[in-house]
Amino acid sequence: MSKLPAGRGVINSLHGQNFRNNPFNSLQLRSETKSYAPTPNWKRRSLWGTFSGGTLSWYEMGAFGAAQLGFIGDYDGNGKDEVMAQVLVVHSSPPGIVGAMRSQEIGSGNRFYVTLNSGYEVLATGDFNGDGYDDVVGLFDNGTNTRANIIPAYSIDTPVGRRFTSVLASGQFGQSVATGGLHDLTVADFNGDGRDDIAVVNANGQIFTATTVGNARGNAVDVRNFVASAASPRLDPATYSNPIIAGNINNDLLSDIFTIRDNDQLISAISTLTGNGTPSQSLVVSGTSTVGENFVLGDLDGDGLEDIIVLGTTVSAYQSLGTTFGPALNFGNVIGGAIGQMGAARTGRVM
Repeated sequence: MSKLPAGRGVINSLHGQNFRNNPFNSLQLRSETKSYAPTPNWKRRSLWGTFSGGTLSWYEMGAFGAAQLGFIGDYDGNGKDEVMAQVLVVHSSPPGIVGAMRSQEIGSGNRFYVTLNSGYEVLATGDFNGDGYDDVVGLFDNGTNTRANIIPAYSIDTPVGRRFTSVLASGQFGQSVATGGLHDLTVADFNGDGRDDIAVVNANGQIFTATTVGNARGNAVDVRNFVASAASPRLDPATYSNPIIAGNINNDLLSDIFTIRDNDQLISAISTLTGNGTPSQSLVVSGTSTVGENFVLGDLDGDGLEDIIVLGTTVSAYQSLGTTFGPALNFGNVIGGAIGQMGAARTGRVM
C-alpha cells in the first residue's frame, strides 16, 4: 500500500506488486510530460518484460483532493492492487466541490467507490477493520483549526459491488494540520490487533497515534472508533528533519516507527502495549548510517524482521537484530546516479 509521489500535477512513478495476483509483478505509472493535463500511462513490469496496461483516462492530474495524487491498495479484495485517487468535481446544485474516490486495476476500467467532500488535508489507505479489504482514512481540520477529525471510509459489499461508507465522528487529534503542523500520516498495525492504525507528527516533533480500539460502530464488520494517544516519543525538529516510516522491526506483531536522525543515527521507536490496548513507544539508537538519509524498510533475509536500506550514491543495508541493526552491508552503487536524482524507491518481492 504505497502512496504515489507528492507533487500536484506530476506523476513520476509508482512501484508496487500483485497487480495481477502475481508476486512477480510490479507497476510503473508514469506521465509523459510534466504538466497538469496528460493522461498517465500504466505499465506492468514482470520477469518476462514490460507490458502496457492501458491508460487511466479518468485520472486527470491537477484535479485531486487532499493535496496528493493517490495511493494503491486492494479495495475489492480480489488479490490485485488498484490505483485510487480522489477526483474533484464542481457541482452547481447544490454548489460546492466534491471528490469521487475512483480506482483502477491494470488492464480494466475504473470504478467508483464513494463521493467525499473536498477539504481533506491528507488521505491514506489501510485495512482499518481487519476484514481483508483496504479502506481509506482522512484528516479533516475543523472550522477553527483546533483539531483534526479522523474520518475513515470502509470498503463494504453492496448489491452493485464494493463501495465505501464513511464513518463520521470516528476520532480526532487535538491539533490540526493547518496550525498544529500534523504531517507524516503513517498507517500500520501498532497494537497488533489485526486492524491498521495511524500515526502523525506535529510541528513540535511529537508523535501521536490513533488506534482502532474505541467503541464499536455498526457501519461494517469490526469497525471501531480511533483512540488518540501521545504515549509516543518527541522527535526534536532541530535534529530530526526526516520522515517517519513504520515496520515490524522486532517481529512481535506490533509495528514500530523508524527514522534517521540528522546526525545519521538509525532511530527506532519500539512499540509496546498499554493497559487500554493503545501503543507506547520508546526511542532506541539502533545504529549509524554512512551513506545518507533516504531510506526504506523491507525484510531482506526472510526472518520476519524489517531491515533498513539506506540509499545515497551507494546502497547500504542494515539487518535488524531485534531492537538494533547490524553493521552496514554494501550493496554497491545506485545505478543511474544518486537516489536524489531518481525520486523514490520501494521494496517488495521480485523473485
